[in-house]
Amino acid sequence: MAAVVASSTERAHAASVGSPRLDYLLHCSGCHGATGVGVPQNGIPRLKGEVAKLLWVPEGRAYLIQVPGVGNAGLSDHDTARLLDWLPRALDPEHLPPELAAFTADEVRRFRASRQGDVLARRALIEERLAARGIVLRSYARADVALSGAIPSP
Repeated sequence: MAAVVASSTERAHAASVGSPRLDYLLHCSGCHGATGVGVPQNGIPRLKGEVAKLLWVPEGRAYLIQVPGVGNAGLSDHDTARLLDWLPRALDPEHLPPELAAFTADEVRRFRASRQGDVLARRALIEERLAARGIVLRSYARADVALSGAIPSP
């Protein structure tokens, strides 16, 4: 029985469907859409024309690995690295930083192990760092703003 039961410390992984594009369609397009346009008004960021901008600062690179959707996709570290290499080249080639290093399984493993807290606060900080470099990252409706009209006042 021990041979068929995975250790509780092992991470279960979804099988890759063979290519980063297909992995994107299976694991990411449910929220971000098949073409990466997202649903900004509902807090789902646009990837098309935007995602490579995050790679201009180290915090943005870590952010891509640590956002909940990537962390919860269940892909192996290797397959996640392949997906993250494909994503900006496919959906935002015009904003790629020069000499962009490939994501590695070790990098993905390291950042997954040190997930950060408030995703929106981290994104806001990254937006500020990018703006200081003259790079404008389109914002999207944050949950607190998007819901502010839907929650009655006490």
